[in-house]
Amino acid sequence: MNTTCRHLCIAALLWLPALTCAKGLTIWPLIAELPPGSKAVAIYLDNQSDTAQQLQIRVKQWQQLQHKDQFSEQQTVLVSPPFVSIEPRQRQLVRLVYLNAGQVPVLAAEQSYRVLIDDVTAVNSKTGSQVHIRMRYSLPLFVGRPAEVPATNDAQPFNAYWQDKIQASLQLLPDGSCKFSLQNTGPSHLRLSQVQLIADGQPLWSAGEGLFSYLLANTEFSWTIGPEPTLQHTLTAGSQLQLQFESYRVPLTFPVAVISGSQ
Repeated sequence: MNTTCRHLCIAALLWLPALTCAKGLTIWPLIAELPPGSKAVAIYLDNQSDTAQQLQIRVKQWQQLQHKDQFSEQQTVLVSPPFVSIEPRQRQLVRLVYLNAGQVPVLAAEQSYRVLIDDVTAVNSKTGSQVHIRMRYSLPLFVGRPAEVPATNDAQPFNAYWQDKIQASLQLLPDGSCKFSLQNTGPSHLRLSQVQLIADGQPLWSAGEGLFSYLLANTEFSWTIGPEPTLQHTLTAGSQLQLQFESYRVPLTFPVAVISGSQ
């Protein structure tokens, strides 16, 4: 079983219409969006297994604070229905409804949420029927993406738009590891995949294939890398670094500021 499915997160891949995970549950779309002027968005849950599934659906506000993903209660998006029982080979539609003012207004910056789908199917045990959370699926919901942000299907304007809105830095720490920081001053998120640090055209560090993280609107996030001897040597030698990654398959490149010493 795919570890992404077994743990917290379903990768939000725009180019994949659906994803089937454990117990034969298919969820689509894998990323939900409520643009300005919209009132609701539908999520479909398809039970392809031979047994009924009971699911609880909730929406949490999603922020990146103090370099951590934070989730909190919210009263902006309503789930209808919040509990579903899906018979074998049946499909259930769940609506995410925007409550404030009846439709999404024009916002200065995109709002981010996480849709949590918990498997609460009753299981039999020696002490009787008990409810256990067997699986959790999580997919992003983005609300009110500003019209000024170019669409990802137009790569050149999208790339140009972000060039002055992302600041990347790398700081060598005393134990030989590095603090890798990104600041997003833009009004919407970026999806970070295929992340690499490059010097003189050669990759020095890679986060591996697939999704690395999200960088939400107007936030700063950091990660610890290493220790990586090659990267450490490059930093002490004063080489120029670049960050390369893809956001929804659009390649982006940014300079990396090197911060000396621990701060």
